[in-house]
Amino acid sequence: MKTLQKKSRHCKSFAVTTPSFLKNIIFFLSFLLLGFGSELNAQESPKWEIGTDLLWLVGKNSLPDYSLLGRYKLSDKNALRARVGVAKSNAKNTVPRLQDKQNLLFRVGYERNKLLSDELSLYFGGDILYQYNHEYVLNPAEEYKPYYSLLYTLGQFPYPLKLVTNEMGYVAFVGIKYHLTNNLSVSMESSFNHTFQKTKVYVLPYTPMDLRSRNVNVWNLQMSPISVLNFSFHF
Repeated sequence: MKTLQKKSRHCKSFAVTTPSFLKNIIFFLSFLLLGFGSELNAQESPKWEIGTDLLWLVGKNSLPDYSLLGRYKLSDKNALRARVGVAKSNAKNTVPRLQDKQNLLFRVGYERNKLLSDELSLYFGGDILYQYNHEYVLNPAEEYKPYYSLLYTLGQFPYPLKLVTNEMGYVAFVGIKYHLTNNLSVSMESSFNHTFQKTKVYVLPYTPMDLRSRNVNVWNLQMSPISVLNFSFHF
């Protein structure tokens, strides 16, 4: 079964609004990286790294549309990392209306690095993942039929759906990083996800006395040859 995150890609044409605090951070980071990154005099061996995934610019992202990565280098070979991501879209102005969605992602993990040259390095490791999705689908597409199959006895097809999903699991990754300067780098990752997804499916409209909801529990295995393209600043 496809993950809900994959389903949401059918709605890339929606007007996207992002919480202002995260948008401001990302704009500031981009301005810093593009405008001043090469001019900054960082310490000789930077300990910190902050970056953002660029794949959402071409609609190929496996992460939420807006995400930030933070990495702290423990040594030349070891590092701790964390990522937060968020996406929010509103389809009220689309015809036909398809869906609204909210997505929140947290990942924290460890990585091991191997230096291949002065500019190039290989890294690998694992993250613990938690992701929350909330979707309201007014005009469900074909891919949502598996959810309806659990609700046919209620005679609600094809009513709108509300899907509330909690997902937890593990992400194994391997990546390669190229340092443009001492302060700027580009890195690309491949990943293998093993997660458990618990979705509460509601058929709308409903009242407190109705039993128009079901739980759908799924174990997901997903491999992404190119899951992340990070642009980072080191300091």
